[in-house]
Amino acid sequence: MRSTASVSYLKDFQFSIYPNPSNNVIRFQSELPLESVEIFSLTGSKVLSQTNNVVEQGDIGNLAKGIYMLKASAADGKVATQKLIKE
Repeated sequence: MRSTASVSYLKDFQFSIYPNPSNNVIRFQSELPLESVEIFSLTGSKVLSQTNNVVEQGDIGNLAKGIYMLKASAADGKVATQKLIKE
């Protein structure tokens, strides 16, 4: 039984974002094909969404500077989250 939360429990698969922090364009590296990538503000509002035919990069130039959470969903339903810093 898990009694405490751990970062390893938040990832169903290996996923990374680079460069992080970033100004305009981020790139994704995933061990699984991605179905969607969503970016949320720290208040929980969805600020960017990319679904179907997810390419290996995203444009975040229109986001305000700050910290965001990026949620990547694989085609098989697995989910991974990463913190994203926009400079």
